[in-house]
Amino acid sequence: MKNKNGKAHFRSASFTVGAIIILVFATVIFFIGWTQIKVRSNSVGVVVSKISGISSTPVVSGKFSWHWDFLIPKNAELRVFEIKQFSYQKKVSGVLPSGEVYQAAYSGQPDFSYNFDFDITVSINPEDIIELMKKQKFSDQESMEKYIENCTEQVARAASNNFLKKASVDMFFRPETVVTEDIIYLTGAEKAFPNLEFQNFTVSNAKFPDFKLYQSVRSRYIEQLSKTVMNTLETTGTSAEQNSTASEDLASEPLEEQLPPVDETEKLLEQVENFIN
Repeated sequence: MKNKNGKAHFRSASFTVGAIIILVFATVIFFIGWTQIKVRSNSVGVVVSKISGISSTPVVSGKFSWHWDFLIPKNAELRVFEIKQFSYQKKVSGVLPSGEVYQAAYSGQPDFSYNFDFDITVSINPEDIIELMKKQKFSDQESMEKYIENCTEQVARAASNNFLKKASVDMFFRPETVVTEDIIYLTGAEKAFPNLEFQNFTVSNAKFPDFKLYQSVRSRYIEQLSKTVMNTLETTGTSAEQNSTASEDLASEPLEEQLPPVDETEKLLEQVENFIN
């Protein structure tokens, strides 16, 4: 009787130990694949697996997420992206086309430079992070922030070009009065970067060149350059007359043996055309 009780007790103890081992194993497996506990409330996680690639489902805090990819050692990693607003102060400056040439050519050294200071606040749509990763726009937090900053710089340059065009026809135009919504619309930022949300995009300071003076100096410069071309044409014509006798002597030679002189006038005309365009 005691032997039977002992066997029963042993079987019961073995079952209990086995159940515990299975439970521990299952718990370990569960925690290895449980991912949302690694993501904070202001972040989004993306599972990147060597076997499965980039997961199409984001990992967010408070929403159950389990991935078998983590059961294979060194197969998967969870990349966490912090979701917040990024603030930038961007400066766009430059000189009107050939402005430095005109400045050096005339007394008084007219300044044809421009400058814009932008205050920008932008954030990225969390649900678009996976899509952008698959398009290889970025791969981690650092490259994501660089991507966002590069996008804001592109919009700032587009806004600057738009402001220059407006100021060239309206001397009273002030970029500081343009609101965020109008800048986003005028630059096409919403279509170009639909994954970004611009909370603020304004100009804190703007400096324009004197467009009337620029056009006046440009016209005078082109006029002087044109006169130089005409003088060269006259000089070339005179030289052609002086060399006409020598050309007659060469006329009897085969065409392939005649070497025509280089037409410098044609080069100058090409330079003027390129300059004006």
